[in-house]
Amino acid sequence: MDLRESDQKMKPIVLLLLAAAVISVIGSTGVAYAAEGDAAGKYHPLALTTGTDKPGGGKPTEYYDTQKAVNNHFSKGTQLYSVDTSSDSVNVLAAKNKTMLVNKTQSDLTVVLEGTSYNLDDYEVRVIDTPASKSPKIVEAKPDANAPKVSIIGLNNGATLNGKVQFRADATDDAGVAKVEFFVDDENKHTDTTKPYVRTHDVSTLIDGSHTLYAVATDTSGNKKQSETVQFTVVDGIDVTAPSAKVTFPTNGRAVIGNIRLRADASDNRRVAKVDFYIDGEIKHTDTTSPYVRQHDTSTLTNGHHTVYVVATDDSGNIIKTAKKYFVVSGGIDETPPETRITNLKNGSVVSGNIQFKATASDDVSLAKVQFFLDGKDTHTDRTSPFVRSHSTKELSNGKHTLYTVATDTSGNKTKSASVTFTVRN
Repeated sequence: MDLRESDQKMKPIVLLLLAAAVISVIGSTGVAYAAEGDAAGKYHPLALTTGTDKPGGGKPTEYYDTQKAVNNHFSKGTQLYSVDTSSDSVNVLAAKNKTMLVNKTQSDLTVVLEGTSYNLDDYEVRVIDTPASKSPKIVEAKPDANAPKVSIIGLNNGATLNGKVQFRADATDDAGVAKVEFFVDDENKHTDTTKPYVRTHDVSTLIDGSHTLYAVATDTSGNKKQSETVQFTVVDGIDVTAPSAKVTFPTNGRAVIGNIRLRADASDNRRVAKVDFYIDGEIKHTDTTSPYVRQHDTSTLTNGHHTVYVVATDDSGNIIKTAKKYFVVSGGIDETPPETRITNLKNGSVVSGNIQFKATASDDVSLAKVQFFLDGKDTHTDRTSPFVRSHSTKELSNGKHTLYTVATDTSGNKTKSASVTFTVRN
């Protein structure tokens, strides 16, 4: 056991023994070997990296030092010895005349190779000259081209899931499995690097409905394999389904008067939280329980056409707005004036003798009266149709005169007709 003059602490000793199997460098960035006794085509990758943690500042660059040493001292096709070590703290690459020692740890080590001791600093990579002491049989080495095997286990196709579940996979490889990734709906959700390959997933974070799961296994040489895809269904996940609803009363075009019962149907894949009733675009009532019914006094509405629709909301906040339905109110607030016009006398007419003044009038609810105004004076009132007034022109002076009517409905709304100008010639 050697002690350095600058470091009097005792270092662990690692014993190295060159074995009879042979490996071969297969490229500038990868090393694999075929061991004696293995089946044809079976190859094993070599791990030649230092650790990544270095206390006191800084981290060694993974792969860099080891790959640099391989590139500088071990060309492609170099025949290598496999090495047995008494500790996994050291990686070794031994050729006929060169041996590379890799201290994987943050501690100093003493390495004994064929009776000679070598002191290695933490994470040190060192290449030394070592004459070959054996002449092993040469075995041709090739890259690891065999993909791993992987499958989803414990989840049947078409299964129904909710809450937290375990996704499990089985993966094997002739050289070694580096990792297994779980993909949900083609998105990588979990990665596991050690057996058993299991990850817990909360499917309540998924929307209700159908989803897919598959696993991708990667071996230590970078070969990948995707498992079969398993389809599953989530219930009680994220609810994005809007409820359904419809207005059942009033029906489209229905004439109503007084108090009516607004009615709607509503349903949801989970639960309807509320149904809001809108009249003419304004919310008037809310019902939170089925049957969804609310009383409404149509006398607070103007006579004529109005619209009604409902908005249903579920527990997740999803909403649906129904199509509008139209209904007609009579006996409500009448703000619509009647219509009236003079029918038998035209502007510029010349009259004499006994004549009749005729008019038409109508209202959406009920007409109260029609008044005839001659030269601005109320000369006649008629309360029933037909609206007619007889007049003798002898009561009028020769010349121009005007006539118009005023119609009044039962709510007091009034309309003045257009004036007609006529000429009297007695």
